[in-house]
Amino acid sequence: HKAVEMGQQNILLADASKIGVIRAGLIAKLMEIHQVITGNSAPPDEVTAIRQQGVQVQLV
Repeated sequence: HKAVEMGQQNILLADASKIGVIRAGLIAKLMEIHQVITGNSAPPDEVTAIRQQGVQVQLV
């Protein structure tokens, strides 16, 4: 998506139930995301995997 390519900082806001779930639609590759904001109930192993890719994760 052009907007993702042009963004200086791309932030993904996702419900915790969506973290680690694979769907057919693709908005952006993880390497194009700078920060993920999600709920405290996101799976810890998935949060760790995202952070290991260099993406900041904020749990709210």
